[in-house]
Amino acid sequence: EWILYLDQDDFFIGDSLKHLRNSLKEYRICDVVMFDYQLKDLLRNCSVHHIYKNQGFNSEEITGSKFIQKYPIPWTPWCYAYKREFLIAHQILFAENVRFEDVDYVIKSTLLSKSMVFLPIDVYCHVDSGYNTSFVGNNRFLIEDLFKISIRIKDVAEDFMMKDREGAQAAMNHHIFHYHWLLSKFLWRLSYCEIIDLLGRYIPYEKSNNRLIDFTLKHPRVYAALAQVARPFLLAAVWLKNKLKS
Repeated sequence: EWILYLDQDDFFIGDSLKHLRNSLKEYRICDVVMFDYQLKDLLRNCSVHHIYKNQGFNSEEITGSKFIQKYPIPWTPWCYAYKREFLIAHQILFAENVRFEDVDYVIKSTLLSKSMVFLPIDVYCHVDSGYNTSFVGNNRFLIEDLFKISIRIKDVAEDFMMKDREGAQAAMNHHIFHYHWLLSKFLWRLSYCEIIDLLGRYIPYEKSNNRLIDFTLKHPRVYAALAQVARPFLLAAVWLKNKLKS
């Protein structure tokens, strides 16, 4: 009846799965149910509990559209239980043969959900072991994959604009945030020609009202040139930050 996802660095906490199953019986009308998790750092041997409850999520049953407007929904599908018949009815599938396929899946299923709720139950423990399968670094192909998912988020938002403008705008804000994150954290790592190529092929939402995105759209060559000058210093700063963190 319900579908959950589990990553290789997550595990169920004690009887949490049984507790979740019993709680889901009360929310059979819901299409999507979000739940909480714990974060464990193996190096420090400590846990942080109720990650999302502490961020202001409440247990109110509302539409997915209102949910995405009200809360900063996580992009990780393992924080949700999905009604199986709901996924089948709407043909909600992960994009195939791509990397970073989570975000558009989560946003689309949220917007389509007629009823959604957050349960303050720590179901999983996510282990921060220092190893990340989504590590991008300076890899040009992985950075391009991030641009692809940003555009897929934009496409989902645009598909809903006519039938649910408020929900679609909330989804578009995720695209704007994601694209800004790409410009500020990854794109500057590439060569001048690679930057110009990606900016020319992956166009963000034009009405973003985001200064960095607007500047880059208007002056892509200036952004690319500035990136070449700043890149050695930014890479040194990233290296120092990681060194201090470890």
